[in-house]
Amino acid sequence: MGWLLTLPERKHSWYAEEVSREMGFPFAAHATPEQRARFADLYFADRQTAGFPRNIMEGEVDGVPFVMMDLQDWHQSTRNSRLRDKTVVLFPELLLGLPNCALQPGWPRLIKALTMWLMRWTAPESVAANLDFAEAVCDSPPFDPSDITFARQYLLMGDLGRGVTDVSALRKVFTREVRVFFAEHPGWSVVLDKGRLSVWRGTSWCPARERPKLLSSAFAVYRLFVRPGQREGHLIAPQA
Repeated sequence: MGWLLTLPERKHSWYAEEVSREMGFPFAAHATPEQRARFADLYFADRQTAGFPRNIMEGEVDGVPFVMMDLQDWHQSTRNSRLRDKTVVLFPELLLGLPNCALQPGWPRLIKALTMWLMRWTAPESVAANLDFAEAVCDSPPFDPSDITFARQYLLMGDLGRGVTDVSALRKVFTREVRVFFAEHPGWSVVLDKGRLSVWRGTSWCPARERPKLLSSAFAVYRLFVRPGQREGHLIAPQA
């Protein structure tokens, strides 16, 4: 399928392979059937994703396995849909005690409030899973300045449409340390799904030469969420 790629996409793939080789990690320009089966059931790679993962780099850092890949998904707006690129870093090891949730860069406060109000009328059955919990996980008023920044910059959704959100579980994960980090580092997207952590930043593929920096930053996010005893050591198994 490589012949379907545009010239800029091919160049990006060539450079990404070169960087992977310099870093000492295996690289695949296109996902194998086994890799597609491993990722297909996760939230960030669901049916909204267009095509398969590309430019995949896998390896371990300090004994922690990771997978970096380029993806495209459909971004829904009030007017139309458009493809949006992202370079995802997935940590495939099973982590214990983490609730299903998604943290995304937020919208202006008025637009966010209007969107949530519309959802109550148009999709009441999914409101519990899609309410913004960014403010709910903060400490009680008066809020710390970092909490105000966190709540304004991010949208925190609970349980990914699979059930009722346990706000107390979210609070245990989004501690003050975590909230301060994201307040000081805007633009991150984080998904905790079935015990697996995936992160990305921005809405474009990470330039090949920036991949080492993205990997280092992704591990900084990983260390925010992972506590001693949470690593079970089970990797994602192919779906039947």
